[in-house]
Amino acid sequence: MKYKILMMLTLLTVLVACENNVLENLDNNPPQITRVEPEQASVIVSSIDTVYLKLKVTDDHSDYRDIKVKVECEKDGVIFEGNPNSANIVEIEVVNLAKGLHNLNITANDKLKKENVSVFSIDVSIVVPIELRAEKVNRQTFLSWDEILEPDFEKLVIERYNPNEYDPEYNVIAEITDKSITSLTDTLLPIGEYLDYRATIYDTESRKSEESIVRIELPMGPFFELEYYSVTHAILHPTQDWVYINVNDDANKIIIYDFANEKIVKEIDLDYEPRYPVIADNGNGYQVFVPGDNSALNIYSADENFSLIQTINTEEDVNNVVPNGNGILIAGMDNYYYNYRDYHIRTFSQSTGELLDSIGGSYGKARIVGDPINKNVVYGFETSTSNNARLKCEIDNSGKFINYEYDNSFDYRVDQNRNLFVTPTGEHFITSYVAFSTSDFNTDTEIGSVSLSGITFNDDASLIYTCSYISNKIIIYSYPSFQLVGEIETRTTPGKILYRDNKIITVGNENGNYIIEIYQ
Repeated sequence: MKYKILMMLTLLTVLVACENNVLENLDNNPPQITRVEPEQASVIVSSIDTVYLKLKVTDDHSDYRDIKVKVECEKDGVIFEGNPNSANIVEIEVVNLAKGLHNLNITANDKLKKENVSVFSIDVSIVVPIELRAEKVNRQTFLSWDEILEPDFEKLVIERYNPNEYDPEYNVIAEITDKSITSLTDTLLPIGEYLDYRATIYDTESRKSEESIVRIELPMGPFFELEYYSVTHAILHPTQDWVYINVNDDANKIIIYDFANEKIVKEIDLDYEPRYPVIADNGNGYQVFVPGDNSALNIYSADENFSLIQTINTEEDVNNVVPNGNGILIAGMDNYYYNYRDYHIRTFSQSTGELLDSIGGSYGKARIVGDPINKNVVYGFETSTSNNARLKCEIDNSGKFINYEYDNSFDYRVDQNRNLFVTPTGEHFITSYVAFSTSDFNTDTEIGSVSLSGITFNDDASLIYTCSYISNKIIIYSYPSFQLVGEIETRTTPGKILYRDNKIITVGNENGNYIIEIYQ
């Protein structure tokens, strides 16, 4: 029995030896290593990327279980060691690699210990980028991004591109070296169609990431490309958050702008030059009265349609008009024809368009403003090329003049194109930088030293907010003392200024681009 077992073992050994000898004679090739994914011999990644390596390892005379595969990196040690799966596939995920070049040596052995080696390289040199986000908040750009993941972080550079510049290019607005910072607010925005923001990460070896670019449309809201000084007047709608912007200098239009929602309600082209519009209820609900150089007074609806309701023939051009609230229109005329020099202030019936009365001095143009308390009283100026006279007129309820005062004793020039303003209490009317008392006609008070292009008051008339074409600021005075209180720096030159609900609303100008700005 022992002899038989010995004989069988000997025979088995001989058979195995023969098989190996046969295999060795047949299999002179080591296992084949084929890269399935990726096919190339190297990749370039960032330190947070996962590299998926898929290999196919085959041998003509070896079962997959007899093939041994080892993946090793001199920097990172053994990454994989084992057999392929039944499809002869080896799948490896390589993560958390440090910066630099990582050469992976892939070794495959078959059952006869025949060996094949392949090298796969991973270059960890890409700087981890960020995804920049941008949001427009109160005419500022709020930029944000997630946590910075680049391990060798040096700095984050934020740049801004303004296409409206003479030679536009990306300009750096911030360099951030603190990884914990994840937001930035850009406060000094230019007027324009859009702004582009670009974010780039730099590592400690000055390598930079892929750029992240975002765009903000109309960063300062809608704007109007107009001729310089072409906005001659601006008024507020009594119940809507609308500003009516008066444009001439060949443009000749009215722009209705919704400042609460930052959008244009309507833009109306006119076939005449508009002068000084006013919104008032003259017995027919709120309407817009637009005088012009077409010898007419044009009356429009005060809604989004801005429909023409009525045109009154005034025989001469009209500078501005004061509705008295009871169907009478008091008009300040605009002419230099001296045969009409006694008719510079006229009254018209709105219902019939009939001329009711006229009065005036010996000068060429009249600019008037209504008393807020007594609607039948107006104040203003008559001006010519060489003379000026301040005036006060009063009418009765039929539109007939019952009082007319004027004074030409002052010796400084009054620009007839300047706005006139009356205080909410009716105590002063103001033009240029001088306030005139309405009770004591000969008393005046200087307000600052620059000619004012806009004046408005707060709710209780204790403060006057003023602006000028020559400075980027709002100057504040107390009232009625006219003492300087303070200043507000503005983004643009505020040519016109209005007030509502604790908001100062300006029509600002920057290189011919006009924009509505709000200050609180």
